[in-house]
Amino acid sequence: MMLCRKLDLFGRELLAVDGTRLKAVNGRARNFSRERLATYLASADARLARYLAELDQIDRGEDAAGTGRAEALATKIAKLREQRQASAALMGQLEESGEGQISLTDPDARAMVAHGKVTIGYNAQVAVDAKHSLIVEQHVTNACNDMGQLAPIASAAMEVLGVERIDAVADMGYHKGENIEACEAVGITPYIPRPHRGVNVSNGLFPKERFR
Repeated sequence: MMLCRKLDLFGRELLAVDGTRLKAVNGRARNFSRERLATYLASADARLARYLAELDQIDRGEDAAGTGRAEALATKIAKLREQRQASAALMGQLEESGEGQISLTDPDARAMVAHGKVTIGYNAQVAVDAKHSLIVEQHVTNACNDMGQLAPIASAAMEVLGVERIDAVADMGYHKGENIEACEAVGITPYIPRPHRGVNVSNGLFPKERFR
């Protein structure tokens, strides 16, 4: 970076910021969210209740399936209880940590939606100087989206470039009021298109801004 600054390769006036998803070694089957765990625990409890009720019927002689079915149910119950205990332990870890997800193979990886597909991985942020499209700063996060990422990456790039003010452009995925204020507070002028969020806009209706 020092060499690039010495050779005047950085314009130090405009940054372009964007992110990309990096796939982790952790598969989707080894990633658990609070919602997924809660759904599984509820399902496991329902199945346990059903298996136990069926086992009671066999014990009372109300089911003609007999001993073979009872042994099969006992095996299912033991396995389900073991799986439920493991899932309950994972839920306990999430509650203690305050996190919304947990990955078993790659603990820092998170489930992220990119181009309509869910990927277990990381969110890599890059700031590029506009003069020669050279990378000024980069860091990898486990944030599931880009909102809130502009101020940290642009501030770090400013420090590398040694400037007190700079402009930064990013796509609408970075639009967040608090983060825009944070940028302006440290001398970054952000240029971010305002996203059209809401059910009506997604259904093809016109947003308020289109009316005069």
